[in-house]
Amino acid sequence: MVKSVYKPGQLFAILFMIVIFGLMIFALSNSNNDKAPAPKVIAPYLLALFCLYFIYTFFQRAPRISMDDNTIAVKYFFKLKLYHWTEVNAVAMSSKQNYSVLLLFGQSLEATCVSFNNGEKLFIWDDMYSNTASMRQLIANNTKDKITDPAPHINTKLIFADKKTYAGNPWITFNSIIIIAMAVCFTIMFLNHPIHPEMAWFPVGCVLLFGLALGTQMNYFVLDGTSLHVKNHYFFWKNKVFDLTDINEFAIETPHKRSTSLRVITKDFQSKLFGAGSLREKNWRQLRDDITAIGIPVRADTYIGR
Repeated sequence: MVKSVYKPGQLFAILFMIVIFGLMIFALSNSNNDKAPAPKVIAPYLLALFCLYFIYTFFQRAPRISMDDNTIAVKYFFKLKLYHWTEVNAVAMSSKQNYSVLLLFGQSLEATCVSFNNGEKLFIWDDMYSNTASMRQLIANNTKDKITDPAPHINTKLIFADKKTYAGNPWITFNSIIIIAMAVCFTIMFLNHPIHPEMAWFPVGCVLLFGLALGTQMNYFVLDGTSLHVKNHYFFWKNKVFDLTDINEFAIETPHKRSTSLRVITKDFQSKLFGAGSLREKNWRQLRDDITAIGIPVRADTYIGR
């Protein structure tokens, strides 16, 4: 049996909402609303309602799931649904699905979509669960003939003997410009208004912190023989290597408020996302065309031109 496990970040968000809700209830029970302005009276109620809605929506969108070789049990907030594998109509192991909030706001997230004969669908979100690979493996074992994802067919004759690099120019990217601008602004400010040496850690720390954060979005890619290397412009020592024969699919996507990225999906259903802010549309198209020519499916979930 495999049971879904939520990611720590999601559990923290739920705990935070519970704490805020508790604080609002405590504040309302100890407040005197007779003389308070209307906005101050309404605000705690609205915030408490939003916390409840957030918690309810989370467990409706990402329910607790347990599955074995016979059934899939899906536990929502107030109900339990039980499906048998024979009820599965189709499975998209890797796809983009809309995750909506407040019925108005939403974003496209990576998910496995299990469709049932009655028209219902179960989404297993990469961003919500930490053990999606285990769940996908069990799904694949029980629905092999219903998986709709294209399978890779690697043509070894087209694998490149020489290195091909897809990097772009890292110094004219938004990420690099932000860091350079911060360093220049702090330098000019200190030249005009000298500060105590003990306070120098603050601007240096800010630049380093932004560099570390934005540096994770500065990867680039190298095709070398039978492998894909993921390197980084800032962290030159980084070199993540994937054997092309272990890869099931690639996806090019633009996560919310992040750089366009390459998702690597392996045959054991592991999924890794690598932000690559220095690549331009022409670099993405070249990478897509070369990988497709090798025989590995590439899903473009964002616009990269023609």
